[in-house]
Amino acid sequence: MSGTTRRTFIGSAATGGALLLAPNLVTASQQTTPVSGAAASPGYATARVRTQPTAELNQAIFPDVMARLLPKTTKLPGFHGYTFVFDNDDPTAAITFTTMADEDAARASGQLAQDYVAQLDPRFVTETPLSAENRIRMWATTSTPASELPPFLHGAAFTLRDQTTTPGYDINDLVAIAQETLIPLFLDLPGFVLYCWFERPEGRIAINIWETAEDMAAGDEALAAWREEYFAGPTSSETVTWHGTIGYSTITGLT
Repeated sequence: MSGTTRRTFIGSAATGGALLLAPNLVTASQQTTPVSGAAASPGYATARVRTQPTAELNQAIFPDVMARLLPKTTKLPGFHGYTFVFDNDDPTAAITFTTMADEDAARASGQLAQDYVAQLDPRFVTETPLSAENRIRMWATTSTPASELPPFLHGAAFTLRDQTTTPGYDINDLVAIAQETLIPLFLDLPGFVLYCWFERPEGRIAINIWETAEDMAAGDEALAAWREEYFAGPTSSETVTWHGTIGYSTITGLT
């Protein structure tokens, strides 16, 4: 990797460990491959980073999202998951991660979110530094029962990486290598919860959830070593990373 920028990782998450089994995967041909015991594989993902004018407003919007937006979103046909994350580095920022069955369901979810933001109290001046959505290319989850994970994944560690792909690089090669080597690596590490990967124009989004900040730090070290082993040249010209702590998450099969 080259040209990498990182946001500082601070804060803490819930404690715990997990026995990790086989993942669900979405193949390079974008077809779901279900695996017994793991969370159902959605087809489409949306990730957004949003900011409010103050940290207090960012905290205040969270219960309103839970009370007014989330119930409508979960009732949409094709709903698979919604996660609200507080940015560890910027107290005015929050990350949302939504998974749906397909593009139509994702579009309906996006419209709900747009309508929700439009009716907010004028004090909530919402900016969106990142908004990306597309079909999921890779999806893996722990088979640890929900009863052994943090309730609603509250306090779990969350990472979003926004990567700009090096021009001319064949992204299908990266997907194939990651499916064969990276996902099994993650599954062998304590505290792994979820990995989701999807493309955006000229780049891709990678999302990780781990039970604790310590688990995530170990996962990041393993990821760095994996890159060194499998990629002689850069696959990204820039990587911007957000680290956060989950406030609430509902994901089919995990919560």
